[in-house]
Amino acid sequence: MYIVVKSFTDLKTPQPSHGKKLARLARECFANQQALTVDFEGVQPITHGFFRNWCYLW
Repeated sequence: MYIVVKSFTDLKTPQPSHGKKLARLARECFANQQALTVDFEGVQPITHGFFRNWCYLW
């Protein structure tokens, strides 16, 4: 699976809710034994809440 983080939101900075969505997609990918690539190109600085929700919900 190839995930482009910039496509999760129209905002320039991903928010905590976007981190939860990304974590859910990552869990699905790993459960199905699929490779995962997360593309942060073009993303402005991320919020602490985004990173926390993305990393801690795995």
